Amino acid sequence: MNTRLENKLEKNVKEIFQTNLKEEYLNPPVYMQTRILARYREYFANRVTSFWGIKKLIVPIVAILLVVIWKVHFFSSDIFLAQAGIPMLVKVEINQLDEISTQIAYAKVTLPTNIQFYSKNYADISNQRSLILNWETTVQNNALPFVVIGKKAGPKVIIVNFYDKFDKLLFSKKLHVSFNGKHT
Repeated sequence: MNTRLENKLEKNVKEIFQTNLKEEYLNPPVYMQTRILARYREYFANRVTSFWGIKKLIVPIVAILLVVIWKVHFFSSDIFLAQAGIPMLVKVEINQLDEISTQIAYAKVTLPTNIQFYSKNYADISNQRSLILNWETTVQNNALPFVVIGKKAGPKVIIVNFYDKFDKLLFSKKLHVSFNGKHT
């Protein structure tokens, strides 16, 4: 009888556990839905925050790259270092003008303040702020030469404009010249 009672007791215990397991799976706790939704919201909120975090990093990096590219492009154009008070020969390379070189009639060189044209033969040229150079007679060895002298130290920009025979601007070039202290 003892075994029969044990079997019955064992059967009752199994039924209780089976019933409890089935009820738990069928009837989850009421707060479970809010916990699941809260985790879902938290997961997506973190993803959105991480997206904006990455975007916050990308924007300055792109801006820095653009500035670096601009600086390299700006400063990679013709940069000359010169001594103030000493004549400097400037040769504007015209290789990049091959396409339009047949159309060019003249070039106009414009100087900023404290830079003057220099010539031993033509002293009055130093008073002019701009000089028009005939294309055919001035170009030598694929370069447009002229001589300048800086009166004061510092960076200066010389502008060279190229025109056709109808006075239409074809191309413009900026030459960056940095003059250091006076020569003694």
